[in-house]
Amino acid sequence: HAHDKLFAEQGKAFFGFFECEDNQQTADALFDAAEAYAREHGKTCIEGPLNFGIYDEIGVLIEGFDTPPPFLAGIRNGLEAAGVPVERIHVETFGPRG
Repeated sequence: HAHDKLFAEQGKAFFGFFECEDNQQTADALFDAAEAYAREHGKTCIEGPLNFGIYDEIGVLIEGFDTPPPFLAGIRNGLEAAGVPVERIHVETFGPRG
């Protein structure tokens, strides 16, 4: 609510975690729904995508899907340099716990 109060005068609504199938109609429907929700709550524009907090990435990945995310690249490079096999990096380091 504090965030809403801060941006209330600007009429901004925020959205986050945008992801959808490779289909323009689906993307249009998601944005239309976000815009309708914003209008229903008195907002005049939407901004995003934002994520959980200010330290998360902001924006949309439009290329580079074939490389590790930049925030993991340093960790991955260090593990590879230490001789850890790539398949172990994926499964043991970044995979499920349990």
